Amino acid sequence: MNDVTCQQCGTCSRICPIEEIEPDRVLSDLFFEKEINPWLCCSCHLCTDNCPEALSPRDKMFAIRRLKIANGFKGGERLLKYIRLLKERGFLFPVDDDTNQERNALGLPELDLKKISCGMSSFFENIRTYRT
Repeated sequence: MNDVTCQQCGTCSRICPIEEIEPDRVLSDLFFEKEINPWLCCSCHLCTDNCPEALSPRDKMFAIRRLKIANGFKGGERLLKYIRLLKERGFLFPVDDDTNQERNALGLPELDLKKISCGMSSFFENIRTYRT
């Protein structure tokens, strides 16, 4: 079932932060039953907030996620990579000294990368303890 209100203007793809790591991804494909990785969404709502047709690619991705999980999807290598990055560094995307240089250029304070990494390790350890 296609969503005929999507005009494939590309606004959602251009505004999406994931575009940095998946530049060839076309979010409007979601509305035309084309395959797209629904796990690559940081849930920032920029696509929804900027869609001239008031569609929500984010909601569509989450619906696809729920359907995949209901059909037995257990995760993939990419998803596991992002979870590992989150555990190790506290961010889904690589954050390094270049990030702090960019932050300095913008007048933002540097990130304490070791502190964030330790904090995330503690967070995930608490989750494991809570589950047992």
